[in-house]
Amino acid sequence: MNSSDPAPWKMLFPAPPPASDTLTLRLRLVRKHGHPLLLVPINGGSIAEALALYPAQTRLAKIARMLLRVGLPVGFAPGTEPLTLPCDRRAPLLQFLQSSQDDWICFAILCGNPRVPGRRFILLTFDRRGRPEKIVKVGVGEIANARTRAEAAFLKSIAADVLHAPHIIGEFREGDLEALAFQYAPGKNPSQNDIEPLASLLTSWLDTNRRARLADLPAWQRLSAGCRGHDLFRRLETTLGSAELHPAIHHGDFAPWNVRVHPVTRRWTVLDWERGEAAGPPGWDWFHFVIQSELLVRRAPPRTIGARVEALLRSPAFQAYATAAGIESVSRPLVLAYLLHFVEVTPPAEGAEPARELLHHLAHQW
Repeated sequence: MNSSDPAPWKMLFPAPPPASDTLTLRLRLVRKHGHPLLLVPINGGSIAEALALYPAQTRLAKIARMLLRVGLPVGFAPGTEPLTLPCDRRAPLLQFLQSSQDDWICFAILCGNPRVPGRRFILLTFDRRGRPEKIVKVGVGEIANARTRAEAAFLKSIAADVLHAPHIIGEFREGDLEALAFQYAPGKNPSQNDIEPLASLLTSWLDTNRRARLADLPAWQRLSAGCRGHDLFRRLETTLGSAELHPAIHHGDFAPWNVRVHPVTRRWTVLDWERGEAAGPPGWDWFHFVIQSELLVRRAPPRTIGARVEALLRSPAFQAYATAAGIESVSRPLVLAYLLHFVEVTPPAEGAEPARELLHHLAHQW
């Protein structure tokens, strides 16, 4: 079954064989642009927490999620569909999802992006009291499983407390399926105005005990391999090729929707480390955090985003970070290098063309 199937959850839970011990789950299906997006348990789980699996960013998406949060508990949720999911209780994945307390099984499923190679599913399990227990990321097939293995390897290479990452609490492999289970991280996403914790976290990721040539870092080497004939790359290589700086732990998709702020401690937990690297270009995660919000949430035009980036580079918080990272004199070329890497080396499923327009705007402006 391929990732565009109208019932993608069957990739995880195929129809149980005859005479098997069957568990039938009752859920509601939420679609986005006609594609299955989210399966929410009708009984046993927290609807609000299940809906939070979908990182709605635009105003319309947030309104739609709020209406579902109000309507689903009382059975009024236009646009959703009831769904029964029969599962074989003996299936290894289902047993992996069982509550740590007993054999209770209740979960929500975020079906992932059907347009992305290596599609992965995110499941949130609940205990008998409806409290979230763990997040389970499940991949199907070699591309997805390679991403799962890369994330696991990186998270095992650096202490979770250093990364502000959730702890891995379980791993699973069976046939074409591979999964990682994580401690559940409660809380909401930060805003772009949370400058102090953002600056503190990213500064803590700097390796101030050594300097490295940007040209020796994996991210730059990927950029060089993918953009050798690009006029802008040749210009950037002249400016940045021999630059020395303090490398940083690099997340690779450090956006507000990949961060949770604990409701009590206010500590940030950073999710989705499949692109993580121990030594990356300083500043790129901060640029990504700001620019992706402008591109995907606010849908701002290049001129507006350019002004937002200029304000960031001139801000006291970023200037202190740039001094600590040793990039005071090359911050603007680093923004261009980040954007060129984003659109040419790791093109996203959404936002590539606006990012390209922003790159052209800033390259011309600077």
